Amino acid sequence: MTDPPAGAAPFEQSLACPGMPAWLPPVLRTLHDGQNPATAARWGSRVNDSLHALGRTRGEAHPPWEVVHDWQARTVVPLMLQACQPHTCEPAACEPAAALRQLHVRAAAGERIGQGQWQAVLEPALHELYRHAYGYASAYATAHASASAYASANDFSQSGAVQFANSYAELSTEANRQSYARSNAVANAAVLAVAYASGEDQAYAEAYPFALLHACAHAFANRQRPAGEQAGLAGAEPAGEQSTPEVERRAAYTRLADGLADSLDNLASLDIVRPESAR
Repeated sequence: MTDPPAGAAPFEQSLACPGMPAWLPPVLRTLHDGQNPATAARWGSRVNDSLHALGRTRGEAHPPWEVVHDWQARTVVPLMLQACQPHTCEPAACEPAAALRQLHVRAAAGERIGQGQWQAVLEPALHELYRHAYGYASAYATAHASASAYASANDFSQSGAVQFANSYAELSTEANRQSYARSNAVANAAVLAVAYASGEDQAYAEAYPFALLHACAHAFANRQRPAGEQAGLAGAEPAGEQSTPEVERRAAYTRLADGLADSLDNLASLDIVRPESAR
């Protein structure tokens, strides 16, 4: 394996590793840029070491598909579930994500799963994810301000204006959220199902897997944190930093990034997740 140019930062070195599949550089870039700079620098060094170790053992920095499914099963889908159901897990919302995780566990163990089965499980799981990733608060505020201005310009009574603005904002924002979730779920489930069923690197690249990471991070940032839960995730943010959507979003990217590095390391130790270990 040829070493990258001397003097490049560790993360940039990782992007220059020979034999890297087309889907991996944009995923690495998304995960790196989503974290705060200090955390990203540490992670960049770690993933660079992992990819170079992979290159030494396999001849190129080309993670096999078991790594993709291990990462999805151990990290991505559990984060989706936490983002969508932070307090309790209602069966109707949790079952699709649980079923999706089981498919990834089986695929990580080497089982071939058909496109139709992937798509049937992906669509409801992604619908729930994108529903929570939608920027509801800002969309509601915009709709409410527009409705309030309309009411004021048309001589609504004070109480009538308030009722109209609240009703319009709620109905229009929820309709837009459902449309956003449905269209994104259908489109992304279709291309991801092709990639997962075929196990082809180019198909996965064309599914833009970094888009799923953005959705996970935004859904995590939008969630209502349970009382007493610390801001972000341990080690992801400076101690004592107050919870804001940006802090939560960076924390989600850190968790996703560390999970990918863990799965790369698991490959070296043959600790890829197995069906009997999935709970």
